[in-house]
Amino acid sequence: MTAGSFDDFLSSLRRIEERQAIGPEDPTLAVIRSGAAALAALPDVTEETLAGLIRANPAWTRVLGLAIGFSQEQLASTLRSRLGSPSSSALIRAGRAAEIVSVLNESQLVEGVGASRGQAFTYADVLIARYGSRGRAGRAIGRGRIPEVSVQ
Repeated sequence: MTAGSFDDFLSSLRRIEERQAIGPEDPTLAVIRSGAAALAALPDVTEETLAGLIRANPAWTRVLGLAIGFSQEQLASTLRSRLGSPSSSALIRAGRAAEIVSVLNESQLVEGVGASRGQAFTYADVLIARYGSRGRAGRAIGRGRIPEVSVQ
């Protein structure tokens, strides 16, 4: 491996604020759209119907996490701490879909999906949700500092 020049290094840098655009080819978007459509099509929202949904398509577990405001990392962390594995696919293969839904329902999954799946959202709602995510990030940073301060 050869080292590049310092100019090559400088040209590879970009501003931190720049975001990678989520393009229509992002496979996660297709999973979210199909999972949301499947949730909307459910006749009843119960722990049993949600467990059946993720048995049919384990990738939709991420959609259930999003429904209660979990990031992918929060979902994996919750599954690891409560069920011993961060992988929803592995848990579902082991026959534990109902346990996944039960753990997520501690954050009112069934109630939240049932209440929100038929709602129409405005552009203002989208912007407010984006604004709210800034607050969640700040609270997460604060939670991370608590153990750090107590150790010092």
